[in-house]
Amino acid sequence: MATVATAVFGTSAAMADDSSGGVGITVTVAGSPTSSAVTSTNPAGTKASPSKSNTGSGSSTVVTPTTPSTNKPVAAPGEFDLGGLIFLSGVTSDYAWSINPLAGESHAQITVHNVSTETIDSTADFVIVGPFGNEISRVDAVPIAALKPDESRTVDATFTGLGQWTFHTTHVTFVPPPVVQGTELTPVTRDGFMFVLPWFLLVLLILAIGTYSVVRIIREAEFEGAVVASSPSLGEGVA
Repeated sequence: MATVATAVFGTSAAMADDSSGGVGITVTVAGSPTSSAVTSTNPAGTKASPSKSNTGSGSSTVVTPTTPSTNKPVAAPGEFDLGGLIFLSGVTSDYAWSINPLAGESHAQITVHNVSTETIDSTADFVIVGPFGNEISRVDAVPIAALKPDESRTVDATFTGLGQWTFHTTHVTFVPPPVVQGTELTPVTRDGFMFVLPWFLLVLLILAIGTYSVVRIIREAEFEGAVVASSPSLGEGVA
């Protein structure tokens, strides 16, 4: 009602003073609760362009929700992924020769990478077996203590008295904590293979072949000598 009254009153005043050049009239039109359009007439009677203004008492901010990163560590080629929490490398080993055919040493190692968010304690068991599954040497419970998140550590073991079994297999059993980040984990075994040249057997084989060759040559020479020695008597008998 107040708005309508203002509009009527303003129009009447303009008609009364039109001969004197006109007066400014302001008409307010009710709009949305947050905006209003204002039309003004200047003293010359020309309408100005409408303008908008915010009259709301508050403000709003558009918030774009952030999605947690789904990028998880990825095991490298050859690594074993243990529940997405621990990565295990393959087993590497070498062999140190010895003159004693029953001796010889091997150095085996494996790398453990903790990709969880917890510091963990674990162990590793190393064992070497021969070509017939016979256990040759072992080192148990090598400690891997306080492995921090995103830390990699290489653990190793040295075996002695391996002998020359030609083929050796190294088994490394990683024993993790029972639970990491609420996930139950179980031991994992990784294998590595190693070829050891049995030089002692090769030497024996070479000696055996050499001895056989020498004996054969001697026997052939003796046989030829015997044939030559018996040739004259055979000739006289024939004549």
